[in-house]
Amino acid sequence: MAAQWGVAAAGGVSYQNVEAQHRGGTLRLLVVGAQIARPGEATVVEGRPILRSRYEAVADRATGLALGEQIKLGRDTFTVVGLTRNLVASGGDPVIFITLRDAQKLQFDLTPAAARREAARAPGSTGTINT
Repeated sequence: MAAQWGVAAAGGVSYQNVEAQHRGGTLRLLVVGAQIARPGEATVVEGRPILRSRYEAVADRATGLALGEQIKLGRDTFTVVGLTRNLVASGGDPVIFITLRDAQKLQFDLTPAAARREAARAPGSTGTINT
């Protein structure tokens, strides 16, 4: 992408659909991890963009999250430092931005459904995976 005419900068990006337990319910999110600049910077309508390299998030207002609120994604807790508006996945799930480094860690923290199914099929299995 960086070699294309008119592209000023390019970097890695990841997309993950995640379910997080929050306020006693399940919150479905599209987690976007971005390497270039500051994730969510161009779309922040309240608060600020991500400035630290770890554990900060910019969330769409549709998540119901507030500035300063914390949410656990995988094994880590993120603080919402900025809010966007009208950023949802094609399925309607609200978007939350984190750094690419955090998103890559999250990807490996979450146990894929296929791994859970295979563990449940194993002889003598209790059907659970320790994560």
